[in-house]
Amino acid sequence: MISPQPHIGSYYAASANEIPDYSPLRGAQSSDVCVIGAGFTGLSAALHLAERGFKVHVLEANKVAWGASGRNGGQMIGGISGENRISKSLGPTGESIVWDMRWKGHQIIRERVETYGIQCDLKSGYLDVAIKPRHLQTLEAEFTELKGHHFPFEIKLLSKQEIRDTIGTNAYIGGLLNMGNGHLHPLNLCIGEAKAAVNLGATIHEQSPVLRIEKQSKPVVVTEQGSITADFVLLAGNAYHFLEPKLRGIMFPVNSFILATEPLSEDIVCEINPQDLAVCD
Repeated sequence: MISPQPHIGSYYAASANEIPDYSPLRGAQSSDVCVIGAGFTGLSAALHLAERGFKVHVLEANKVAWGASGRNGGQMIGGISGENRISKSLGPTGESIVWDMRWKGHQIIRERVETYGIQCDLKSGYLDVAIKPRHLQTLEAEFTELKGHHFPFEIKLLSKQEIRDTIGTNAYIGGLLNMGNGHLHPLNLCIGEAKAAVNLGATIHEQSPVLRIEKQSKPVVVTEQGSITADFVLLAGNAYHFLEPKLRGIMFPVNSFILATEPLSEDIVCEINPQDLAVCD
């Protein structure tokens, strides 16, 4: 018997919108695409596919956005790890592709929030702050790059005093304000995307950890109480090394720690972050 795994206690879980329960997979079923994992990647893929009329099943070991997708920092920032190396190796065409990828996700999120009425506290505004001169040089280069690409959102280099006026501290020597980035409630985004996908015909099964993928003429995804035969299987969870041996050795765990304060007074909020920006150093 599968034991239900509720969301881990966090600010996001405590302030989440109504969280539906999706029943475990039972019996043998078929699908165009079986998505393993109901986090950012899996839910986004399922919604994309459902919008295009595909029959989609999503299998989640615990609850929708139970893992990192539902308890991260909530910052929406454009960037791809290793983008400079990718651009150099692929040339001008690759650089253009990487640039578009940096910001496409923002566009998708904004469109979905509007299209499906997802209540996830999406707000624009991100401040990258510099402690040392070399940090500021990096931000100045970023500003120049954004200007060169005719970035459609407000961007501004801030002085030490402007940083002090914006976030109430003298710890930084400058910063880059980018109104194209922002922040949101990640768990509520996932809850909203899951509901949207289901409303379009996708099926989500929680409490359905995948035991194995049988590679037959069509792959069969097996859980404790059922199976799904699909034309395609998308791995979008935390068990890559377990379900696909070829991926062993190239995936590794990374820890991230997030703190939440008690509710702050209006005076303190107005002093340390009156514009409600995401801030990163």
